Amino acid sequence: MDPFNLNPNTVHGWQKTGGTLLQTSRGGFHLHTIVDAIQCYGFNQVYIIGGDGTICGAVKIFDEIRCSKLNVGVLGIPKTVDNDVGISDISFGFQTIIAADVEVESGVNGIGLVKLMGRSTGHIALHVTLSSHSVDCCLIPENKFYLEGKGGLFQFLEHRLKENGHATVVVVVSPRE
Repeated sequence: MDPFNLNPNTVHGWQKTGGTLLQTSRGGFHLHTIVDAIQCYGFNQVYIIGGDGTICGAVKIFDEIRCSKLNVGVLGIPKTVDNDVGISDISFGFQTIIAADVEVESGVNGIGLVKLMGRSTGHIALHVTLSSHSVDCCLIPENKFYLEGKGGLFQFLEHRLKENGHATVVVVVSPRE
């Protein structure tokens, strides 16, 4: 994909479109192809926005640019809902999701289930749970849980339903069982 100018006309409406319009991908990348393109197009600044994997890639690009003695600035901007970028206390992707008001309405004897992103960490689920004051149970990958038997999730939910008439459970997309 050839570079193109980003301006108000070219990006108009992008905020309403899911996914990416810049043809990004998860996983590996071709370091030398990227650095060659930066040099070929005469870029003197590169802004790389993303999570932990993206920032790690930005460091590799920076190192290669430095080794090639190119006069190019590379800026990595953390943006992750997992808040898993070690060089930053908080990222604007994480801040956005925490600022969103989480409302769960459960019917009588109903169980509200809220699934949140987290890949391998429960930061989002924990912050939402603590800030909402209406969550009864939060299941995160860092804590092992079991469903059945004494002290299991089902027993807890049964007790909560008898006590409150409803229950709300927050779960990370893929918690360990």
